[in-house]
Amino acid sequence: MDDLDSALFGKPVESKAKPTLGNIDSLFGEPKKTPAKRAAVSFLDASPAAATTSEARARSTLDDLFTDKPATQPTTTSTSAATSTIRKKDDENDLEKLWKSKLSKKDDDHRIEIEDLENTHQKQISKLNNDHAEELERMKIAYERQLNTVQQSAEQFKDVSSVVNKVDNLSSSIQQLAGSVTATAERSVLDKEAQLRAREDQLEHREQRFEEEKRLFDNERKELYQLNARLKEWSRLNAEKQAFKEDQQSILQHIEKQMMAIETSKSAFFNEQHDLILRITAERQLLEHDKNEFHGKRSVDVKRLKEEASELQWRAQQILLAEKQIEDMKKHYEKKVKQLQDLEISLMEECLEMENLRNHPSRQPDPKEIKGMAHRYIPAESSLGRATPQSEQPEFPLRSENATTVLKKHAEFLERYMGQKVQLPMCARTELSNQQHNYGWDPMFNNHKMNELDRNAT
Repeated sequence: MDDLDSALFGKPVESKAKPTLGNIDSLFGEPKKTPAKRAAVSFLDASPAAATTSEARARSTLDDLFTDKPATQPTTTSTSAATSTIRKKDDENDLEKLWKSKLSKKDDDHRIEIEDLENTHQKQISKLNNDHAEELERMKIAYERQLNTVQQSAEQFKDVSSVVNKVDNLSSSIQQLAGSVTATAERSVLDKEAQLRAREDQLEHREQRFEEEKRLFDNERKELYQLNARLKEWSRLNAEKQAFKEDQQSILQHIEKQMMAIETSKSAFFNEQHDLILRITAERQLLEHDKNEFHGKRSVDVKRLKEEASELQWRAQQILLAEKQIEDMKKHYEKKVKQLQDLEISLMEECLEMENLRNHPSRQPDPKEIKGMAHRYIPAESSLGRATPQSEQPEFPLRSENATTVLKKHAEFLERYMGQKVQLPMCARTELSNQQHNYGWDPMFNNHKMNELDRNAT
């Protein structure tokens, strides 16, 4: 355009710098300010000033943890142990916060860098499209201006040949200019593509570096977990060690108390042994005195025992005579009891015979039936008294009642069958009640038997 103006209108041409790759952006507008290259931040080096103290403290703590202490080191007190435990917990918390801050900062930087690269790529593509559209529009406007200029020059100058020559020259210059512009645009596109490839390579390199840093971070995190596990194990061992020391101290105190108690009991035992020896000596003297007295009295006791033995022998003979008399009395008693039983049987027979005669005058009682019923109503042998052996028991049961008692016992039976009340003396009734209480005789039982006898007779 400048050459065309100078050729047509004789305007001076200002020398302009030839467009190169360095100022290619000046052809299409404002030169793009390249964004400042963001320095790659490694999360291993992040916030060194803030983490220097914590890392140094953690390193010193780790050296203290995993360095073998000499065997002659004195044991720490409970206060120093608690302080070291609190300090180690604080160091653990600081170290954990440091690694968390590094990881979060590294993630934020990586995200911001990816967003910047994407925005820059989109802006460059949109700017290239806009520059290409503006260049085409500018070329169209220039061509129209040149046509207008040619028309005006044709009207002003009649020399058609010169105008045609100028137009040819202008067309050739336009073609040259269009070729140069096309080459410049292609070069700019190639440069932009090269820049994009370089940025993509840089981004890929940064991604590889990020992966490497991530792998290192994973390794460090594993080491940190192992370190935490070792710290927990060390804390547990320290707690067990402290508990063992406390138990050992308590055991030592208990042993000391036992030793003091043993010493006290030992002294008391010695004193008691001394007193016991004195008492044994006194008892021995007393025993000698008693022994002498015993030997003095033994002859008297032997004589007295002989006299008592002869007296006991005489009493044994008297007891044998008494037992013989008791046997005779027992035989006499059994004889009397048998007579009493016969009397009871005869009494029952007479009562039944009277009843049968009163109720059935024409019927004769059966002697066997009367005898069997009478035997059923004979009271059982009393359980009181001394039990006799099986070989010494008589053929009939022993009775503890006399004839008067038996008559008193059957008073109700006699009243029932005789139709009148039998009056017993007061002493007999008192004796009967006492015997009922002592021997367990129940008149209701006899009444029940009498009722059964009435039913059988009917």
